[in-house]
Amino acid sequence: MNCRETQHKKSASTRHTRALTLLYFLLLNLLPIVFAGLYMMKAPVFESEMSVLLPGKAGSSNVKLENVGQVSSSSTSPFSQQFNPRANYKSILQSTDVANKVKRQLNLAELPPAPKVKLVQQTSIIDISVRSTLADHSQELSWAYFSALQERLSELREDELDRRQASTRKALSQQLRSLNESRQLLLNFQQQAMLVDKKMMDEQMSLLAEVRSKKTNLQAQAKRMQFEVDRLSKDLGISPFLAARALNLQSDIRFNVYLEELSIVSVEYNEHRAKFGKNHPKMRSVQQRYTTARANIRKRSEEIAGEYSAEILQNTNLGTSQQLATLFAKLLQDNAELEGLNAELSQLELAHLRLEDELRLLTREASELERLQREQQRAEAVYNSAAARLELNQTDIYASYPIVQLLAAPSTAIKPISPSPLIAILAVIVGLLLLNTGGLVIWQRQAIIRFLLKKE
Repeated sequence: MNCRETQHKKSASTRHTRALTLLYFLLLNLLPIVFAGLYMMKAPVFESEMSVLLPGKAGSSNVKLENVGQVSSSSTSPFSQQFNPRANYKSILQSTDVANKVKRQLNLAELPPAPKVKLVQQTSIIDISVRSTLADHSQELSWAYFSALQERLSELREDELDRRQASTRKALSQQLRSLNESRQLLLNFQQQAMLVDKKMMDEQMSLLAEVRSKKTNLQAQAKRMQFEVDRLSKDLGISPFLAARALNLQSDIRFNVYLEELSIVSVEYNEHRAKFGKNHPKMRSVQQRYTTARANIRKRSEEIAGEYSAEILQNTNLGTSQQLATLFAKLLQDNAELEGLNAELSQLELAHLRLEDELRLLTREASELERLQREQQRAEAVYNSAAARLELNQTDIYASYPIVQLLAAPSTAIKPISPSPLIAILAVIVGLLLLNTGGLVIWQRQAIIRFLLKKE
């Protein structure tokens, strides 16, 4: 009796355990279904997609400043560098600044969700998707994000341009100061120095060459004229100085009167000497007149030509020979020309020495002038290059932040992407398989353990 009751109790306990286990399995199997139901009860999510394109850029510009310098500017594709600007654009799109701009555009109460950004490999395309609980709102959000991205990029470009121009203007100010200093140094040098520009140096060298050539020609003329004067002086037996005194005497009226009187007295003297003795009264009278005439000639010669010249020239009478007078005149003329040539040569020699001294000074100044002009040209080239670069920087605003083109406009969400019935069904199936497999293993664990022990 007791054995039957004991077996009956064990059988009842076993049935009760199996019933509880079955109940647990049923409850566990309901969990995936419950979660799937809760998932399907979520608010629908709509997604709007768009694609933007960052076109590559390759261009160049060249500015040549005549006699000053050259400025070159080139823009290459941003994708050829070590970084990809699309990654920067992804961060900008998902930044708080862009989200705040979208919030202000659409008058939202809170920040919109960040868009999903996908970078298409081996291209310059960016795929952007924006989600919302309303179909029309998702497309509106996409347009707002595109507009906010363009606005933010414009701000970044302006900020970069301002910073770049500020740096360039600062350098430009320093270069302008250097240019003004070089100009002032050049101006001060030109005010103090004899040399103003290189043309003056060339003119000085040309003038010196002209003086040298003229000096050489005059020396040749003076040499020829000196030879002619020496020849005439030797032939006439008189120097040009005495020849001049002779011509002066020849042109004097009183001297000519004395010469004429001496000539007459000489004739009478010769006639009386042939007829009378030296003590004859007529002979003494003529002798007295002859002595007086010669004394008058000597005195007049001393008055005009000087004592030394008078002693030589007192017996010279050019009036008796026209050819001799012509030769004397030619000797004086050639000597005068020689003196003129020598005087001109002296002036040219002084001018030559002065020009050589000035040229030496100008040569030293030319070296300094060339250095100052080179410094000024260099300063002008640097300044003009910086100024041109400043202008070029204003035209190349897409170097760091390439322009964004809308490749595919934001799409209109027709049906929600979430919740998805397919995902719910798959989740229920996978959940049931996992739960039932786990429960079966736990339920039959003793049998599995005995099987494994026997196998060993």
